[in-house]
Amino acid sequence: QAPAYEQAPAYEQAPAYEETPAYQEAPVLEKTPAEYLLDYIDCHYKFIPCGVDVNELNRTYIYALRYGAEWGYSTVIIPITSDFCKSLCFDSDNRQIPVEKLREMRKEAMAASFSLLGTETFEEEYNRKTSIMQNKAINIDAFEHAKHNGAAINCFSSFVKNGVVTKDLLIVQVPVAEAWNVFAWIPVGGKNGMPSNEVLTAVSKHWNELCGAVPAVLDCGVVEYFVPNGKPSNQAAFQIAREQFAICHERVLCLTRSHTLSELVDTLTKSCVWYLGWK
Repeated sequence: QAPAYEQAPAYEQAPAYEETPAYQEAPVLEKTPAEYLLDYIDCHYKFIPCGVDVNELNRTYIYALRYGAEWGYSTVIIPITSDFCKSLCFDSDNRQIPVEKLREMRKEAMAASFSLLGTETFEEEYNRKTSIMQNKAINIDAFEHAKHNGAAINCFSSFVKNGVVTKDLLIVQVPVAEAWNVFAWIPVGGKNGMPSNEVLTAVSKHWNELCGAVPAVLDCGVVEYFVPNGKPSNQAAFQIAREQFAICHERVLCLTRSHTLSELVDTLTKSCVWYLGWK
């Protein structure tokens, strides 16, 4: 049974950090990736070591998710890697971003989240991409409606192999009540081929409204979602699949066997974990 988290701090207050295991120091960094990431996230966390069984990870994540919901926090998993550390914690001049500046940036980002993009933006992008496919003589009706069975995905996959966690991880309690605002706290967007944080925030809000999906894993070029309230209906899955293709066409063209939207739709109706990868 996962231990209880301590009481969550006030928004402006950074909690005391737990001890973390020692990591081999990268030559270009003065501190370990774990230390930089802990400075960056500036909130409660739980450490999950590489090698843990995925079922234990899942149980710990579900416990953390329920804890976060009780306290008005949102729960995400992030990897402890040099690449992710450099992507998040340093500015364009390779200087560590001060915590005070991060807090100000986060407040500004969350204050601006009320002016989210509308779903018509994703529809326009979907139509633009499918028009290009039509020009290449691809049948869009078959792309959308041909019967293809999708695989059920009920486990996080970006850091799991053969049922074992392959990276050291942090399960983070982000002090935002609305799950889509995690991109204001940990802005992974706009890098590694990903859409902007504003786009990720807007589409995540829409998916949450449709079926309760929440961002669960944030990594370099990867976002995984968890659907705690059950799998979407066929109608909702079709709309979500179109929006996933609009912001991440690789999800269909590279990560389905048939390279069709209809296969992704079938996967969404069976799955409680969604994977988007821009690598």
